Amino acid sequence: MTTGRPIRVLVVDDHPVVREGLKALLAHQPGIVVMGEVGTAEGVVGICADLRPDVVLLDLRLPGIRCRELVTAILQLKDAPSIVVISAFGSHGEVAECLNAGALGYVLKSAGGAEIVAAIRAAFNGSRYLSREAALQLAEATCIERLSSRELEVLELMADGCTNLEIARRLRISRGTAKAHVHAILGKLGVKSRTAAVALALRRGLVRR
Repeated sequence: MTTGRPIRVLVVDDHPVVREGLKALLAHQPGIVVMGEVGTAEGVVGICADLRPDVVLLDLRLPGIRCRELVTAILQLKDAPSIVVISAFGSHGEVAECLNAGALGYVLKSAGGAEIVAAIRAAFNGSRYLSREAALQLAEATCIERLSSRELEVLELMADGCTNLEIARRLRISRGTAKAHVHAILGKLGVKSRTAAVALALRRGLVRR
């Protein structure tokens, strides 16, 4: 969708400091203009309909609504803008939902300005863009989401320091079955040890700290 005019961006984030930082970043980018900013989810769809931005830079976590629902509502507009989701942290299931709903980009707020600008330019041209760190986190989350409810129970007990025998007794399963669950968990998380599995689970909030 290359044109001779600037890419018109709407910044949607509930933190004023973040909005100011993004506006300052984009103000110095050739061919990009920030045409507006929004601090709440309320009215975003209407503002998009009125201002008709090319790209919406959308915070993953806005109070009162799931990002996926907002993405879906925006993309139902006539001449809908492209959407880049931006996040300070990953609820990666939510990010995947937004991408599946039609968002074209995902970058972390900790990413350099070049990453954010690249995502905006890619989305404007109809291409998907994931920053490298975001892509790695999503890939990791995909593995995590494949864990069964039983495997999550086993992972919780692993985090408590339980041996295979103790896991078997707590869950009333055989020691062999407990061992098989542990082996499956390591494989799905892409790690080689129980310690690494627990560290990853704690980092992603899968088990209690």
